[in-house]
Amino acid sequence: MANRFLPANFTEQIEFGKANRIRNPNTGASDLTFVKELGPFLCAPYARTMHQNFQLLGTEFSDTRQVAIWHNPSVTTSLQFAKIGGQIYDLVQVSPDQTGSPNKVDILTLKPNDSVEVSADG
Repeated sequence: MANRFLPANFTEQIEFGKANRIRNPNTGASDLTFVKELGPFLCAPYARTMHQNFQLLGTEFSDTRQVAIWHNPSVTTSLQFAKIGGQIYDLVQVSPDQTGSPNKVDILTLKPNDSVEVSADG
């Protein structure tokens, strides 16, 4: 698995964090807002085959995407959310590379989240 990725494949920035309720000074409403705890790191898209996509229909993994990051034991599902660009994702699953390869990559499964806001400053 690690040999499939070249450094040039890692083109997007990803950040990890949790969501806190922050009061919006304009509306007074309390919004769930992404708070960065780790990152940014570079990630690479991980494409599934059509067969894999069909197998995921009707499961909790439908409507998800996968990305690869260089192995990082600090990235766990306890971080809850990931941010790529302006989109927030639920961090559904972390599949750490357990090979002895020096080029280890972890595959992350992400599901779009529309209830958590991106803060105005990030």
